[in-house]
Amino acid sequence: MAEMQWHYQGYFTFVVWAGPTGAFHSNLTSDLPVEAFSVKGGTTYTSFNAKQETNIKGQFEKAATQHNITLYLPLKKNHKDMKAALDLSNFYYDKTEFGMSLYIRVRSEVPGFPETTWFRDYSLQVKSALVEAPLSFSAGKYVVKISFPFAYASDGFLGLDIKR
Repeated sequence: MAEMQWHYQGYFTFVVWAGPTGAFHSNLTSDLPVEAFSVKGGTTYTSFNAKQETNIKGQFEKAATQHNITLYLPLKKNHKDMKAALDLSNFYYDKTEFGMSLYIRVRSEVPGFPETTWFRDYSLQVKSALVEAPLSFSAGKYVVKISFPFAYASDGFLGLDIKR
C-alpha cells in the first residue's frame, strides 16, 4: 500500500484594532505565507515542508495553553512581505497590540485514488497579541515571537477534492 504524502500550507493574517471599542481596524495584512512554527514550552519546531502527518490542532492547543507561538515567515522580495516585517518590528518597539489568525491547510492524496485529495483546515485565532522580541532571521526566514493571553484553536472543514 502506498504511503500517504502530506502537504501543508500556512498563512498568517494580522490586524491592528482601532477606536475605543475596537469595533473597526486599520493596517490589515493578510495571507502572508508561513513555513513553520514553534511553541515555547511545547513543540520544538513544526515545518510545513515535512511529508509526514503532524498533529496541527494539538500543537495549536498547546500554543493556546502556553500563550505563545513563534512563526517562521519566508523572505520574499515583494512589497507585502517587507511591509509586514516592518509593521511587526514596529509592533515590538511600540508595544502595539494586534489581532492575528494563523491558518493551516493540510492536503493528502488518497492511496489508490490519485485523482482524489482530502483536506482539512486548522486555525489559531487571537484577539490581542504582542510581538515579544525584535524580528530576527534564521535559515532564510523572518522569526516572529508572539505572546497572547488567550487563543482559540480549531480544526475546521474536512473535505474531499475529486478531480474529474
